[in-house]
Amino acid sequence: MNYLLSILILTFPLWASPQNNSRVNWQDLEKDQTLILEMDLEFFKNNQDSLKLNKGMKYFLKDLYPLDGISVIFIELETPDCRPEVASQIAEMIIVNPTEDSTPRDRSVGVALDLNCRIEIFVETVDFSANSFFSNPQDS
Repeated sequence: MNYLLSILILTFPLWASPQNNSRVNWQDLEKDQTLILEMDLEFFKNNQDSLKLNKGMKYFLKDLYPLDGISVIFIELETPDCRPEVASQIAEMIIVNPTEDSTPRDRSVGVALDLNCRIEIFVETVDFSANSFFSNPQDS
C-alpha cells in the first residue's frame, strides 16, 4: 500500500497538470514553417484603436535566432491579417504567458509588432523548451 501511494505521489505532477499536446515547443519551431496561433493576441494604441491577432489564424515563421549579448531567442513571423496604418502607431510590447498551467516559473514571452506588420517574439533561453502559443497545421 505504501509503495502504491508513493508511486501516485511521485507521478501526480505528470498526470494532473493540464497538457496541451497540440502546441509545439519554442525549440521545435523552424524557419519557413507555417503555424497556427492558439490564443488571441491584442495590441492597443492609446486604449482606442487595436490590432487583434486571432486564434486559429496561420502565420509564417520568417526567422529565428539567438540575440547577441543576452539570453533571448528572437522569433519573427509574417502576419496576413495586419493593418499597417495601425501597426505603425503601436509602440508597445505585450507580455504573454503561453502556458495554461500555474507553474511556479513564469514562462512569459515578449511579443511586439513592427512597422511592417511582422510579429516579433522574445523568448528567454531557459524557456525555449516550454510550450509556445502555436500549433502545426498538420496536428489540427
